[in-house]
Amino acid sequence: MINFKPMQIQNEVITILKNLGSSISLKAGENVSAEVVDILPSGAAVLRIKNSYITVNTEIPLSKDNQLLLKVLPPKDDKLQFQLISVSDKKPVNEVFLKEIPIELVLKNLDNLPENIKSQFIQNLINSIIKLEENRLNLPVKDVYQIDGKTIKEAIQNSGSFFENKLTKLINQIENLKQMDLQAYKEIFEGKGNVIENIDKMILENNRLKETLENIKNSLESIYSDAKVNIKDENVNSLIKSYQQLSLLSDSIFGVFPFVLNGIKISKYEIKKKFNENGNIIYFKGDIEFNDDTFASYIIAKFYDGYYITIKSNDKNLVENLKELKKIAIERLKGSNINVVSFDVYG
Repeated sequence: MINFKPMQIQNEVITILKNLGSSISLKAGENVSAEVVDILPSGAAVLRIKNSYITVNTEIPLSKDNQLLLKVLPPKDDKLQFQLISVSDKKPVNEVFLKEIPIELVLKNLDNLPENIKSQFIQNLINSIIKLEENRLNLPVKDVYQIDGKTIKEAIQNSGSFFENKLTKLINQIENLKQMDLQAYKEIFEGKGNVIENIDKMILENNRLKETLENIKNSLESIYSDAKVNIKDENVNSLIKSYQQLSLLSDSIFGVFPFVLNGIKISKYEIKKKFNENGNIIYFKGDIEFNDDTFASYIIAKFYDGYYITIKSNDKNLVENLKELKKIAIERLKGSNINVVSFDVYG
């Protein structure tokens, strides 16, 4: 698998310092492609956008020939700004060639593909995701009081990113039951009636197989739950499928929550797990886009010495409210076994 950065830098803001050529026609909300043509000693970057050149300031380290995807933001303090959506380290390969390769074939032969082709497939997926997100998405609306840890966990597990793992686990569990008790296996899977009902009946009759049968039942119910996720909006279904493909192409798990709260346009997440000589490093990154084009981005990272939490938003009122919630959260965590090393909220 390859490491690819785009989704980790989303929401970083680039500010235009100087226009070096003719004026550029840009509209707030549109996405534009840019090429880094030079890096100045000050750290500012010269970009080529729509055949014109501008100098911009950004905290993200860029290199010459980087390909950028930018979203035009409303001016702030009379300065035009971009939201940095993605960075590609290589110029795109032939698009016609790429379009002729089915994504399923790419996934099957991932390890044999040249690095630049893999990177471009990821870039194309991100571009398609951005276009889908710009469309109106008819996601089910939930009340805030309906959202809890269990709801979020189930949404991630049922996203499809883990589906292959679930099937493999179930097959192994069923094979294990077959080896332990062939008669029980036949009564459950070859007998009459519903499989789940047969398992419940067998649990009552055979205490020796209780744990094995309960594991099979849990796996089956989880897979059934996946199959019941039925969102009629084709844009949403295409978006979820694109995130699943992006997860397979990269070393992260990407997803979109299949529901929204009032006032929210879309909620996305990324999960990454790395192995370190000092222990595992896990982080959960989320992006929430609101209907008024404001956003909140957060990262909860678990290192070997504790948790690091960072929340960022471009809404001043939301930042102030989050700072108050931060105080409450820190108080509630005192005395628990959760060690929060740092907790930052900024705009």
